[in-house]
Amino acid sequence: MSTQEVTQSLLYSVGGSLAPLIRNCARTVLLGIAWSMLSVSTAFAADSVCMLGDNGKIALTTLEHRSGTGDGRVTEVTLIFGMHLLRGRLIDKDSGPVTLKEIGSSKGSYTFGGTVGVDYQTKKMTVKGKLTTGNTEISRINATFRGKELNP
Repeated sequence: MSTQEVTQSLLYSVGGSLAPLIRNCARTVLLGIAWSMLSVSTAFAADSVCMLGDNGKIALTTLEHRSGTGDGRVTEVTLIFGMHLLRGRLIDKDSGPVTLKEIGSSKGSYTFGGTVGVDYQTKKMTVKGKLTTGNTEISRINATFRGKELNP
């Protein structure tokens, strides 16, 4: 079977466009990366709560756990926007102002400044703020969506 035949069969199977296939694969990869980063955390305790939610444009993961000293709580927040993975923390609260910074990128790295909130009883997640790179605004985000609790 030639390369052209394989490519044509792929195009025919998704209606002539690879965009939906690539978008679905990218979402799966990004959610897998987020989950793997959360699952290797040494801060997991019996009373930890991990949630994941998305609205089709952004994905948000949170991991609420005991602090390293054991005398407080920390909510680790990860925001996924396209291929950009931004992380930050809320100390002793589940919502409030936060700055999330991109991991592993120095030139042109993305930053989110705004508020993030998680209601663990109703499973509601809220994100409101600006996504920037340098002094350039990339996107304004104002989203509320349902999260799903994951087993650590």
